[in-house]
Amino acid sequence: MQYKGAVFILLAILALGVSDQACAEPGNLALCPANTRAPRRHCQATVTYPSGAIYVGEFRDGEKNGQGTLTFPSGATYVGEFRDDEKNGQGKYTWPSGATYVGEFRDDEKNGQGKYTWPSGATYVGEFRDDEKSGNGTLLLPNGIEYIGEFRDDERNGLGVLHNLFGITELTGTWKDDEFVGPE
Repeated sequence: MQYKGAVFILLAILALGVSDQACAEPGNLALCPANTRAPRRHCQATVTYPSGAIYVGEFRDGEKNGQGTLTFPSGATYVGEFRDDEKNGQGKYTWPSGATYVGEFRDDEKNGQGKYTWPSGATYVGEFRDDEKSGNGTLLLPNGIEYIGEFRDDERNGLGVLHNLFGITELTGTWKDDEFVGPE
């Protein structure tokens, strides 16, 4: 008799369905169906793509959505937020060379505030637009030279100040295509 009651309860749960909200808390997502043809509605999975890339993370409506890790065949990795199958939100991208970017992504590109670190130890902290340094930022070179100012098209463009390794101002003025043009 208890067996029939348990079957009835199970059938009732299946008939009512389980809402996406029941599994919406991070770490509480159900595993996606093992059948790769089944839709990945709101679940977590490990997927290996034909390119060799491996994604471990959350899916919604068949696309990468939520937190995840994407590892590329080159050895590059992205750990962070996805929306609509693209890098969107906060994340960290690491290249095989050792270069890293930590910051905001939009539409699969660096967009917003972030920090890029080269293998040499040079760093840029500031604004990015369409995968390039663009807006206000600070570029610190390994030799201690620092540029604080405007960037456009991935180069120093606009007003900026260059300090030597002792923090003494060397140049103040306008920059164009990464070259100092003259005082303000």
